[in-house]
Amino acid sequence: MTLATIERKQPRIGAFFDMDKTILSDNSATLYMRYRYERGEMSKRDLMRGLGAYFKYKIGILDIRSWTLDMMVQFSGQSEKQLEEEAIAWVEAAVVETIYPEAARLVDEHLAESHVVAIVSGATAFVVRPIATHLGIEHILYTRLEVENGLFTGRVIEPICFEEGKIYWLQQFIEEQGSIWRRATSTATRSPICRCSISSAIPSQRIPTHCSIGRRSSVVGRFASSIPRTPPLGPTPEPVP
Repeated sequence: MTLATIERKQPRIGAFFDMDKTILSDNSATLYMRYRYERGEMSKRDLMRGLGAYFKYKIGILDIRSWTLDMMVQFSGQSEKQLEEEAIAWVEAAVVETIYPEAARLVDEHLAESHVVAIVSGATAFVVRPIATHLGIEHILYTRLEVENGLFTGRVIEPICFEEGKIYWLQQFIEEQGSIWRRATSTATRSPICRCSISSAIPSQRIPTHCSIGRRSSVVGRFASSIPRTPPLGPTPEPVP
């Protein structure tokens, strides 16, 4: 048995963070919508459409999958590189300042222990990656957009990274890591600091349904810091590019 094989079988600890209202004190879609509206890139009609979708989301009648597929069509034909550059500028200008100090410290603690840290978010890589880079996080799981020849097709690679989709992409990630997992700590929007356990067996067969990335979770704490925010337009499930 080689040293690499021995190291591969060592139990590992993973820390998985949601982004909106977890790492960030605000909703990234809300921030993006406000940013576009203030720059004159979004009409009042589109703004009201976003707020209407938020209301449907709050009362549980919005089909997130259909909404995401519909909204991503607007990016068809746009340059991946250009959108990436624009997103980085927006994140630095309006999003980084909303990072919870406790979240940043918790990430640092996990990294200092050599844990596998990842952000698991329904947003796309153009939002998640700059935040991950700012925090020193290597791994990101996100809603993926189809790209051909450097241009967006307007289609989404399913499943979207939401609810069961988050579990799906997390399973793929754990299998790619090829390790036996001893424990995983995850944080999510409705319960900012949660914990779940993964048995030291085949990871993909042991993702618990009560994990906070799924529908149910057990809260072990909440972030307390208050971060100044601009007057909210109201969080909206509008996908962020």
